[in-house]
Amino acid sequence: MKLSPLIIVALCANLSGLARAAEPPPWPRVERADIDRFARTRAADAQELLLGPRPPRAAPPQALDCDQLYARRVALVQGQLDYSARGFADDPRHQAGAIIGAIWTPAFYYLPFRALQTFTTRERARDAALELDQLRAQAAQQRCYER
Repeated sequence: MKLSPLIIVALCANLSGLARAAEPPPWPRVERADIDRFARTRAADAQELLLGPRPPRAAPPQALDCDQLYARRVALVQGQLDYSARGFADDPRHQAGAIIGAIWTPAFYYLPFRALQTFTTRERARDAALELDQLRAQAAQQRCYER
């Protein structure tokens, strides 16, 4: 079978267009310090998971005035807000991970990662709640609530 030169040129032009379309988009710039911080945080998460629950760590009391105490309490409360109103099974990311995992096995790796993330978030919330209680007690000792 002999192909005409016009068909060959059309095929080559189409292939070059596909090659340009297949180029990956430019990735955002990630600093080395961000990568190191992410790796250290995940290593600490794995250590907490392997060693089990630990007693809550309390921050040592500091000499803060009422405004600083209030600002720290507000920051802790905002850090404790959880914006995921869904349960583990109701999250569409988990459902997508299960469906895609039926086709592409590495998609199942997301499910235990999310469970680990939920566990470590609860551990950090416990520490934050203890520090929040200490800050409230310190504010009460300084009588910050009186006007």
